[in-house]
Amino acid sequence: MNEETSPHGICFGFEGLSLGEARRPHTATALDETEVLQISLQGLEALQVSMSDEWVQRLSRRSTEQMVEQALRTMPLFHGLLQKTFREMSALFEASECGSAGMVVFAEGDPGNKLFILLSGCVNITKGGAKLSTLVADPALPRPFFGESALLDGLPRNASVTTAGPSRLLVLQSKHFTRFSLLVPDFVSRLARIKKLREKHTEILVAAENDRELAKTAGANNPLRGGSPLSKVERRNSIQMAKRAESLLGGNP
Repeated sequence: MNEETSPHGICFGFEGLSLGEARRPHTATALDETEVLQISLQGLEALQVSMSDEWVQRLSRRSTEQMVEQALRTMPLFHGLLQKTFREMSALFEASECGSAGMVVFAEGDPGNKLFILLSGCVNITKGGAKLSTLVADPALPRPFFGESALLDGLPRNASVTTAGPSRLLVLQSKHFTRFSLLVPDFVSRLARIKKLREKHTEILVAAENDRELAKTAGANNPLRGGSPLSKVERRNSIQMAKRAESLLGGNP
């Protein structure tokens, strides 16, 4: 589903503690050489650890907070924040699972009461039935985010977001936004910088596409003439960079 790293380790598999003999709902696979500490139910009993629902919930919450903290650290939007700030921020988010394509995250006209970070999967952004863009969560890239505009403005959603496949989201609800704003007091200016970067990459994409069309027209008018190999490589790299930036930066609805 996703890849997580942490200098302090990640706790997982806790859901099995409350499932008893039931089968695991997910599969965990090591992608590289990995050291894992494992403790059984018998081991917990030997340590006299209470297996109450409250204990399992606390363990689950702590694991989620670790995962959230690692995701937030990858995002340019939060670069430069203190470690303590990341820890406190992680407690404000909750995880949400969307198991299939076509699930509505929010619809145009809905209240703008949540900010979303895409942990895994992809979502489509549409307005009036027309597709505006697709955000994709790439494990090698910062997580894209969306939904901040309506949350800041207090206005209804100006677009709809639906899943394009199984996806995991982090959700910041409006009731936690005051605390979030205290932790990140320059959040609006950070968004402005991200917006400028997104606009710059959009300009690169448009310019590269226009250059490609001009080269195609010139080649059609003169079959012996075409763009140099270097210009083709530059155009391709510009387009790829712009599309990559558009996906990872996210933002708006």
